[in-house]
Amino acid sequence: MAQGGLPVADISKILSSLSATKYANVASAALLVYDMILTFDQEVQYIWNAHKTLGTTIFFLNRYIPPCLFAFDLYCALKQGHIGFHINSD
Repeated sequence: MAQGGLPVADISKILSSLSATKYANVASAALLVYDMILTFDQEVQYIWNAHKTLGTTIFFLNRYIPPCLFAFDLYCALKQGHIGFHINSD
């Protein structure tokens, strides 16, 4: 009796796309950190030494909260680990 399910080729494509997604997430995190490092000196010069206003507060919130959330999201996505499956040849 045949069991329903995805063909092996479809499962292989899904697993490949999951790996590609993880690599893309890590690459985008690396670019984010690289950008933050490159622009840090300008941030110190123009924002940290400026008078504290609503604009500088919004800048800090926009600059540091999203990367923290992205890092947490990336950690959770990578922590899920190996996706295992069993192919039944019956």
